[in-house]
Amino acid sequence: MPSLNPMKPATPSKHYGRPSIAAIILFAALAASQIVVHDWFIDSRVRSVQRALHEQVVASEAPAPIQYRVFVHYIAEGLMRAGLSFESSFGAIRFVFTFLAAWLFYIFLKTWFTTEASLIGVLWLFAALPFTYIRYYFQPMDTPNLFFFIAGLLAARRGNFAGFLAILAVAMLNRETAILLAPVWLFTNWDERKNSAVAVETAAAGILGVGIYAVLRKIFTLKPYYSDLFYLNSNFFDARTYFYAAIIFGPFIFYAFSDLPSKPTFLKRAALIIPFFVIIHYTMTIMIEPRLWLPMLPVIIALGLWSMVPKTMLIPDAETAPSNKNTSKRKNAALYFALLAVFSVFFAGFFLWYEKAHLGDRQDHELSEKILTEASRLSGGGWDEGAVEQLKRGTTLFPANAEFHYRLALSYAYRIFDEKKALEHFRKTLELSPRHLDRERAMAEISRIEYHLKNKGGEIGATQISR
Repeated sequence: MPSLNPMKPATPSKHYGRPSIAAIILFAALAASQIVVHDWFIDSRVRSVQRALHEQVVASEAPAPIQYRVFVHYIAEGLMRAGLSFESSFGAIRFVFTFLAAWLFYIFLKTWFTTEASLIGVLWLFAALPFTYIRYYFQPMDTPNLFFFIAGLLAARRGNFAGFLAILAVAMLNRETAILLAPVWLFTNWDERKNSAVAVETAAAGILGVGIYAVLRKIFTLKPYYSDLFYLNSNFFDARTYFYAAIIFGPFIFYAFSDLPSKPTFLKRAALIIPFFVIIHYTMTIMIEPRLWLPMLPVIIALGLWSMVPKTMLIPDAETAPSNKNTSKRKNAALYFALLAVFSVFFAGFFLWYEKAHLGDRQDHELSEKILTEASRLSGGGWDEGAVEQLKRGTTLFPANAEFHYRLALSYAYRIFDEKKALEHFRKTLELSPRHLDRERAMAEISRIEYHLKNKGGEIGATQISR
């Protein structure tokens, strides 16, 4: 029972972390509603592309970094081989991980909040999820990524290093972002136990995460990156980056950083991961895809909730100050900024290597993108012959690039009206890329054109006989 004294915070009961049956039913119902919303607005509209991309991953033919995120795809493939449909397999995975993420987040929040306040936090999480579908076509690893981050936070909170390592190992198979859990362990355990032991554990976690990443790359070999890499400028100056983040975090983003000294120590330390998260994501990802903020959402909600709810909904945090009194705040701050600087230098080197490895000759990459962009511009302006010439130039310079043939096929089919050439390039597209993302449309176009050409030939023959 929460305290009836408005000035006295609530105290936890013996089993305060266990969700009630009513809460479990609520989480299941809300998770199911997410499946319906996601299927209606996303999946049903791009199903063929999703299926093609899934097949690329399973066949080890997907681009980087998608090819190295095999966890969900392999589970889905197993479900499909067991008899479930493509739609049901991915829907079941999304439901399970959405439900489990809500369950664990509730348990996580119950460390500091009453049932009512914890439910407020979980409900905001559910309310934010539909906005993560903006600019989304197939990212089934995002909800599991949220689950793994919450599970990692719980393991760090409880000091369960073996469980933390297990979570990190599986999470790295889902998405490489999970490597950020290693510094979470460092920040939340520093000064709480012997610092040398915490440093060794963090190094072990980092080596495990990087090792799994390296093994995945070794198994699936080096894959070309599907787009450019450097997005820092656009992420900083595109207003949508901040608008979408404001929608996802809502008022929690303001309250999370107000009156920080009063917040629970664990949550303040977990938030120290945010600059590391921003460095990676602002550089290598497109932040107008709000789903990318999901791993930070649990910490921001918890920090904001502490300032937003009445004191009667708070459970006092026993760790209001570090247990190791010998380490000064100034020294810890210096260590933190030194670590951030080392990480920045390391990441800059990693980025340059990644760019060179996955984009190869950047001039070729930029030239191919320039040709495709120019072809689209000409086609949009009605200069169809000019667009075709650009695409033909692309097939000459990059004969293994199926995209030029696919665009040529569409131009010949619907702009130039040369069905024989359209058929030739649709076939070439599937020859070069059997699992092309628009494979189903290419196959349908081939069938349509072959049928039309066959009937057209029959009509010509009949006319000649009648004469």
